[in-house]
Amino acid sequence: MANSCPNCREALNVGQKVCPRCGWAPKPVRSAADDHVWEVFDSADVAPEILPFLNVAPTPDVQAASLHYQQGMAHLAKKEYVQAVAAFSRALADDARFILAYNNRGRAYTFLRQFDRALADFDAAVALDAHVSGFHNNRGMVYLALRDLDHARADFDRAIQLDRKNAQAFHNRACVHFKQGRTEEALADFDHSLELNPAFVEGYHLRGLVYSRRGDIDHAIADFDRAIQLEPNFVNGYNNRGLAYFAKRDFDRALGDFSKALDLQPSNARTWHNRGLAYLEMGRVDSAESDFSQALSLDPQLANSHHNRAFCRFARGEWEQAFADYDAEIALQPGRALAYYNRGFLFLARGDLDRARAEFDRALELDPSMTFAWFRRGEIARARRDFVTAVLDYTRALEQQADLEQAWLHRGECHLEVSSLDLAIADFSQAIQLRPGLPLAWYMRGLAHAARQDLAAARADFDRALEIDPHFLAARQARSEQKTP
Repeated sequence: MANSCPNCREALNVGQKVCPRCGWAPKPVRSAADDHVWEVFDSADVAPEILPFLNVAPTPDVQAASLHYQQGMAHLAKKEYVQAVAAFSRALADDARFILAYNNRGRAYTFLRQFDRALADFDAAVALDAHVSGFHNNRGMVYLALRDLDHARADFDRAIQLDRKNAQAFHNRACVHFKQGRTEEALADFDHSLELNPAFVEGYHLRGLVYSRRGDIDHAIADFDRAIQLEPNFVNGYNNRGLAYFAKRDFDRALGDFSKALDLQPSNARTWHNRGLAYLEMGRVDSAESDFSQALSLDPQLANSHHNRAFCRFARGEWEQAFADYDAEIALQPGRALAYYNRGFLFLARGDLDRARAEFDRALELDPSMTFAWFRRGEIARARRDFVTAVLDYTRALEQQADLEQAWLHRGECHLEVSSLDLAIADFSQAIQLRPGLPLAWYMRGLAHAARQDLAAARADFDRALEIDPHFLAARQARSEQKTP
């Protein structure tokens, strides 16, 4: 069973993705080449956990309140942070200048995410002794958790100045550099941290993320490998190594790593999302849709899972469900132009030109550089035989993406419709230069040559169209109508 291409009326088999004659693609935008962006998640998108702090051992001068202090340290080691706070507070009630009690109560408050109280305690520790590297490092970590990167960096700078062997401070300063976009500085600090502490799992993991962000995927994988070797159940290591393999289009290995991460932590919605992307790239649409659905059951706020599940549902012919996903995506991210574009595409595909145009207009309000929204608006105007508007919209698309052969082809058709023959021939020629195997472009240029009474050029173009597609009946008929010299 077949239907027809809405552009050139060529018969299409059910499920055929691209018209072989004119190149029309009956699908919403999905790949980077089509102006679609998949947002792939990694652990850096998640609010950072507080890394372990440097411990400063009690000095012999601290005698008073030592029992309460030791109780607090025991609770801290067991991650009993509320009890630790209580014990350190009792120690400070006995000795208000007990510097280590301030430091470690600050640590407990930090793990409890009571950052204002943590800052107050670290401030007190620094005020009592400003020359302890660990106090500055610990306070810097609170600033880092609060995303006050300038204050965090100042504390890490001071911690490193006081102790050049403080591996944690180098690591933490590298995190600040990474978040502020200073890739090379981040790598240098991670390198130094790992020289000082070669067994630091999170150091390899985050350095791998820096490498992956700058496109050095092989080095990223090597670092993720090392992190996993040191900690075989390191969930983020598997997830981010999967993303690195995904970037290399090694989808089998990506799938393996995402699956391992899910075995270890099945409640991680973002890993379900990432595995869904791998399945989608592998053409396993049903599995992809299932994973996106699982991600959304765990975290309904994942707009990207709605986005990609909508594509799966469109591919399966479930248009109403696809509309529902795009609606949900827009509700979560009302400023995302691509969601309006894809919803407009669905309206266009089912022939609702008015609603499609409204969606493309909204997409362009949000992102005037969206090439395919201009192109689809041109398609609507051309379908309505508003060739002047169509030419303007195709021109805007071509100003932003000059290699879009479909825009050259269709703008040429509009020029031909209004008898602007030279402009039509120029546009068809550009389409041919970009895609010489497109029979419709040769055929349309042949029609323009025939309209100019340049019969030899017309015959040559019709012949070329038939060489590419011997079953192109319109080209054969047009060729037969030309007199042979």
